[in-house]
Amino acid sequence: MRLSVTITVPAGRDPGIGAGVALLDRVTAAVAALEAAGVTAVVVTPDRTPGVPPPAVEPTTLAGALARRTSSIGVVAADSALFGYPYNTARRLATLDHLTRGRAGWSVEAHPGPGEEAAFGVPLGDAVEQAARAEEYVEVVTRLWNSWEPGAVVPDKVRGDFRDDTRIHPVVHRAAHFRLRGALDVPRSPQGRPVIVWPVRTALDVLCAARHADVVVPWCPLRPTSRPPSVRSATPPRPRAGTRGSWSCCRRWPGVRCPAPSTPAGDPAAWAGAVRDLVRGSGADGATLVTDGTFDGLDEIASELVPALRAAGAPPERRGRRSRRGSLTARLGLAGLRQPARRPVAGEAS
Repeated sequence: MRLSVTITVPAGRDPGIGAGVALLDRVTAAVAALEAAGVTAVVVTPDRTPGVPPPAVEPTTLAGALARRTSSIGVVAADSALFGYPYNTARRLATLDHLTRGRAGWSVEAHPGPGEEAAFGVPLGDAVEQAARAEEYVEVVTRLWNSWEPGAVVPDKVRGDFRDDTRIHPVVHRAAHFRLRGALDVPRSPQGRPVIVWPVRTALDVLCAARHADVVVPWCPLRPTSRPPSVRSATPPRPRAGTRGSWSCCRRWPGVRCPAPSTPAGDPAAWAGAVRDLVRGSGADGATLVTDGTFDGLDEIASELVPALRAAGAPPERRGRRSRRGSLTARLGLAGLRQPARRPVAGEAS
């Protein structure tokens, strides 16, 4: 079973750690333990729980620091598809893929956090308008990543030529929310582009994820002590006939909340059995484990919950180094990263 683990920053209930080297050291230690346990990827995301202190660090920056201190685990950074500029997002995440040597991913934030709309000064409109903006954002980022063909980098020191301009194609985009003209200034990354992960919360997310995502994460309430897991909630509804997009190219990792450490309801064996049954019953490809937002919760995943999954007959990836080499794409079992169908864009050059 392939597992990803969500890391909220700051690990919300540990505000005393701060935002500096102490935080990096603590996160690094937790991720190293998850890597050793066989976890496939970590998803670095801001904690948006009401009443929790604001994020101490920006996720893609922290993910970049983790890239230097890990060797095999996938590093997925949450980044908004509503605020900022697609060009900057494409640059940051392509750089992350280079730093990790092909282990990077993008968890698409397609919903605004508390106060973000006012803080950024960007009026988003209703849910339909937000979904349209997020989808166009992801589309533009993907096109920028693809603006460099394989082989466009030509490191010829004698001639002083380091790029083949015939293999670099400027993006011309003019649509409802974004306008740009030009190629990305970061060379094609080891995977071609980072893996796109899309958390599914609404029916609109289902449609967007089906068109663009490599991994879809539907939320799945899991209560192993009270009732069987909901297989249906781990299986997003398929797009209606006639709509663009398909789940055939996606991996599905339902998101489940881990029991809080040292609680009576947090029996690792019962929880592991419920996760195993959920994944098998839904035909999912793995699971995304969401902690209680503390470092103790992260430590318990590596020391107790992953071993419990192994004992329940749902082991994570094999521990051998050979099985964990290569790109995140390879570890996910994807033959290649999908190239989403693109909408006609008004005013675009052919």
